[in-house]
Amino acid sequence: MLDAGWPGLFREHILPSVSVGNVARHFDETCGRPSKELYAMI
Repeated sequence: MLDAGWPGLFREHILPSVSVGNVARHFDETCGRPSKELYAMI
């Protein structure tokens, strides 16, 4: 059901286009690794 609605659309089309790499460089390496949480912050 989630795949048929907006969550599926977001996961398949929008999330991959978010450039987390550009944002991740601004985070301190000792506070954790860049992960999916960065997508939520963007």
